[in-house]
Amino acid sequence: DAKGQEWCVKCFDKGKMSCGGLSELKDEFETMQRLSCDMIAHACEIFQDDQFYYTIGQAYYGGDLTTLKQRAEREGVDMTEQWWRGIFRQCFQALAFMHENAMMHCDIKEPNIMIKQNDFQAPEIVLIDFGVSKAMAEDDNRK
Repeated sequence: DAKGQEWCVKCFDKGKMSCGGLSELKDEFETMQRLSCDMIAHACEIFQDDQFYYTIGQAYYGGDLTTLKQRAEREGVDMTEQWWRGIFRQCFQALAFMHENAMMHCDIKEPNIMIKQNDFQAPEIVLIDFGVSKAMAEDDNRK
């Protein structure tokens, strides 16, 4: 953009979406806008053309947790217990933030935890993919 910020465009083929696909996409977009936290992916725009829906969000360059170990090894990072603790602490902090805001991710796995930049000495994580996230409601029937 004009400020030098790089963005990621995610495309969704209308022809391959399920019946509730648009509603799910809209819910995911709204979740990403509502949860304002550095460890939660942010989306800033949603639009469409004849064939696709598009969401615009922040770009992340460090890959996800499925490739973190290999990428850190290539960079010569000493992956100590303390290093791993820092990563998992961030994951738990992001989930705690969601829970404090009455949201559950419901799909936590390595591909849904991205590394913001290619800095593997001090990686910063961000949770992505809120397609199946759920708002938590108080259950009045619990005893």
